[in-house]
Amino acid sequence: TPGIPHMEYKNFPFYYGDFISVYDWDGNKIKEFKTDIPFCTFVVDSNNKYLYTSTIDDESGDDIIIRYEL
Repeated sequence: TPGIPHMEYKNFPFYYGDFISVYDWDGNKIKEFKTDIPFCTFVVDSNNKYLYTSTIDDESGDDIIIRYEL
């Protein structure tokens, strides 16, 4: 966005975060998850048992997938 600085977030690109908020269909917050490593994308498995996030490995700089049990 022009005019808005794109600052890093915890040494990750500005578009990474480490919180996911879950809302019901009426817009009420149900739960909030905090991951231990900032991520850029996420998906929940079809059984709602695991959260998968994609992030960057600190040491190698490679893309990695991390699985969290919900």
